[in-house]
Amino acid sequence: MKYLKINTEEGADIEILKNAVLQLKGVASAEIVDDENPESELKKLLQKPKNS
Repeated sequence: MKYLKINTEEGADIEILKNAVLQLKGVASAEIVDDENPESELKKLLQKPKNS
């Protein structure tokens, strides 16, 4: 699986952007990750150590 990171401008409507991305061919899901929110579910998932 690959991830796409989009940096938005201050005041951008993230929900509208998320809905637009979800309509693109090949997009299975989209999640909003807030770098300023350390409790973000995706951020926690990406920081978990990988099993060898």
